[in-house]
Amino acid sequence: MQFYKGTFEQCKAYDDYVTLNMNYQGTTTHWSEVFKIQEEYYVVRHISYLSDMEYVEELPETLE
Repeated sequence: MQFYKGTFEQCKAYDDYVTLNMNYQGTTTHWSEVFKIQEEYYVVRHISYLSDMEYVEELPETLE
């Protein structure tokens, strides 16, 4: 899976943008969650919707 890294507001806006354009109905209500890992925010990248946020191949591992 691929992700974008940005501020919470950037990630939430990207999720809202993809959700609106995908016109989800039924049980799917939004594209992705915003993930907070080690004080940084990530959102799943949609291949059809680009962003200026930093692109990352995978999420960092969390400390247990």
